[in-house]
Amino acid sequence: MLVLGLVFNLVSLDAELTRLAQARDVEGLKARSSAEAVKATNGFRFITQPGPYGTGSQGGWRVETTTFGGSTYAVFTTKLTSEDIGEMVFEMAGSKLDRYLPEADTLGVAPTHHAFDIRFDPPKKQVFITDIVQFKASSAKPNFLIRMSPHYRVRKVEDLAGKAIEFGQAGGTVVLPTPPAPMFSYKLTYDGVVDLRQYAGSIDSREAMLTNDYWYPMSGRRPATYTAKISAPSGWVSIAQGELVTQQDNGKESVFNYRMDLPSVYFSLSAAPYKLYSKIIGDRRYAVASTTMTQDQMDLQCELNAPVIEFFDKIYPYPFTTWMSLVSDAYGGGALEAYSFATYGTGWLPDEDGHEPAHTWFGGVIPNSYLKSFWNESFASYCDGFFDRECPIGNQEDRRKAYAAQAGANASYDTATCATAGAFSGGIATTMGYGKGAQVLGMLENEIGPDGMKKALRQWLIDHRQGELGEWEDFEAAIAKSTGESYKWFFDQWIRRPGYARFHFRNWKWAGGKLSGVCEFQKAGYRMTLDALVRTADGEAFARAELKPTDDPLRWTISFPVAKKPNRVTIDPWQKVLRDASAEETRTTLSDAIRKGRNLYADERGTAWAKVLAPSRTPESKFPSDPNGWTIIAHPKTTPKIASWLAKMGVSVTETSITYRGTTVDLRRGGFAGVVDLGGGKNCVVALGQARRRPSTGSARAMLFDDCGRCLRATTDPVRTGPLTYAL
Repeated sequence: MLVLGLVFNLVSLDAELTRLAQARDVEGLKARSSAEAVKATNGFRFITQPGPYGTGSQGGWRVETTTFGGSTYAVFTTKLTSEDIGEMVFEMAGSKLDRYLPEADTLGVAPTHHAFDIRFDPPKKQVFITDIVQFKASSAKPNFLIRMSPHYRVRKVEDLAGKAIEFGQAGGTVVLPTPPAPMFSYKLTYDGVVDLRQYAGSIDSREAMLTNDYWYPMSGRRPATYTAKISAPSGWVSIAQGELVTQQDNGKESVFNYRMDLPSVYFSLSAAPYKLYSKIIGDRRYAVASTTMTQDQMDLQCELNAPVIEFFDKIYPYPFTTWMSLVSDAYGGGALEAYSFATYGTGWLPDEDGHEPAHTWFGGVIPNSYLKSFWNESFASYCDGFFDRECPIGNQEDRRKAYAAQAGANASYDTATCATAGAFSGGIATTMGYGKGAQVLGMLENEIGPDGMKKALRQWLIDHRQGELGEWEDFEAAIAKSTGESYKWFFDQWIRRPGYARFHFRNWKWAGGKLSGVCEFQKAGYRMTLDALVRTADGEAFARAELKPTDDPLRWTISFPVAKKPNRVTIDPWQKVLRDASAEETRTTLSDAIRKGRNLYADERGTAWAKVLAPSRTPESKFPSDPNGWTIIAHPKTTPKIASWLAKMGVSVTETSITYRGTTVDLRRGGFAGVVDLGGGKNCVVALGQARRRPSTGSARAMLFDDCGRCLRATTDPVRTGPLTYAL
């Protein structure tokens, strides 16, 4: 009778807490909680604020309880997605939520290795998994927790001798006893119906995708290695992280075995009747898996991937033998890193992407839990542009201007810091991770130079201890070691402090071959190196100056050499500083001109290229009487009008080739696009040639590109107008 009463009380408690959670009744939950629980959860903020990727928004939260080892645990559970907040677990004191058990706390036990045996039943949307988990224990607490997505139910737990181990489960949280050994293993048998298409994991007759799903036991989101045997229907290809060891298909099922030796936090896995294409480029295999892409598209994607992997490999060795791009209709519209491959939604590829591959190093070699900060998203977003600027394709100086690391602040930067905006911060975590943090790294590059950044990144990767999580502080230490200088001031003001630079200049003076002025900050001063564009009677020249603190925290001075008397100066002409951007800071770019253009004209030679450059528009066959705002895709032999425009931009064209800034490409395997100044504030875009993908033109106003649409030469204008341009 006592057991039945306890079960009844728990069911009643589940129902009451679920009612409060579903109603988002924060005050009601506070009344059922200890002061410690209220404080630890920031007043149950997770109930009203979805996680950064939407956790909590799919049907709200419910509560399940379990009793194990003399303690009762209440688990707030919901549909989970990867790299977001997880379940919220509390130890109960009677009927009150008492001690909050944060996900970052391992309770002294964390997995170090998994041995998976995975079998799919696609028509039933099910997966069946056994996992022999090796654990490392660092304390003598009697129980510990492992966490998975709540649609997985553990059927049994055994030790390696086959002895049954008692456990408790509520939601996806499982309570297990801690044996008296520093290393031990449990065999878990569990299964689940996985049906969160385009949100998290998804299984159906077309594809089985566990990516973006917590399909494996975790504790503290600590990194672990694994082996995986994956059984899927015959004809299906299974893809997991690491190295493919064996594969076979007996006509009834296909079996793939993988080994993942790089300790990681997030595991991706997919199986489907993918078309698989691969090629060797240099010393490495590149592959694409898709059910929709053509072979030509997959071949192009391999060519686009190779320079990206090779670029980062030169900073620190790539840890796998193959890089793969996987296209999944079940995933959705974004992409997710998996260190030896990345998963993309349909319609994205082929494309040149530095972000997801960069996660191999920043998220893979150096793992992140996402619970404290989104630092690795900052590094991946930064590295996307870093590759564009520094890759050995085309002219590097042109690339550095076309793909300059631009920073543009927004008011939300005042509400959090990069160092502490983790998953429990909600949407601001993605803003700080993908936005401010990446922009700050661009500013750091402006301080120490591209080579300095490569050296610092290499230092961090070399120094990092495998199997440990990384954070901003670790990169700060690597910067100090690689440069021989402390950059505490930089991290204090940009990473550990909210906000951004708000400033203007006044009292400009030129004397003794130097231009000086006063910089006035609004809220806080920021030490930084600034670019300046100076105009004199002889033309324009660029200069650099460093802003350093003075006795007045909001009023600093700036001074830099200018040989001849200037008549105008623009501060930050490449928009690298994290500050308010102004609509008055105008410059002409190809991307804006094509996007804003009203119409498209293509002659007989330009029709095919028009489908790539402007696929959403139908070309007109008649040349416009007023070309302002048009995109003109043509060859001067068939459309003589454009010959003078090309000449004006310094472009020379033959029947089969085009030359720009000293570089020549075959018009069948490359091309050119540029903005033509028509006078009176009017312009149009002229383009010719051919490539297999639309070029990413950055901020360039004119670009010569190769067959893959990659920049070879470019012309990019600096900003010459706006509130940071001063007449002297």
